[in-house]
Amino acid sequence: MRFLATDEQAQSLAARAVNASIGVGSGLQRYLAHEVVDTNDIKIKIEKPFSSSPGSKVIDIDYFNGRMVKLILLKVSEGVWKFQGSCDSPNLDYQSWAAKYPTAQSLIEAEGLTVDLRTDSDEEIADDFHVKAARWLNG
Repeated sequence: MRFLATDEQAQSLAARAVNASIGVGSGLQRYLAHEVVDTNDIKIKIEKPFSSSPGSKVIDIDYFNGRMVKLILLKVSEGVWKFQGSCDSPNLDYQSWAAKYPTAQSLIEAEGLTVDLRTDSDEEIADDFHVKAARWLNG
């Protein structure tokens, strides 16, 4: 699922997911229920060259101080981020934040952000159209 957000808003959404997550298994040894994570605690990384989206910005959180988060957000374009993989349909067995936010959309809306209804295939079709149109115009 895609959503409209600045980098800082995406970090804030990730912090919201972390704060809604709980310690599970061996993570209970590090989990502090009263600990509040903020935007500054969430790091944006650059995808490695061998990844599926080399050079793209990504927020990838597996466990955070014992909390089972399992959240991956990928920056699609300026002002547009998306949930990657199973994060799009959270499962309480893997994403403990799903107890509070059972869908990606509920997490997005709790942060006051807007769901972007375009899909990746819509963007690919639009890009393909623009490439073909440019070729046609340029002869």
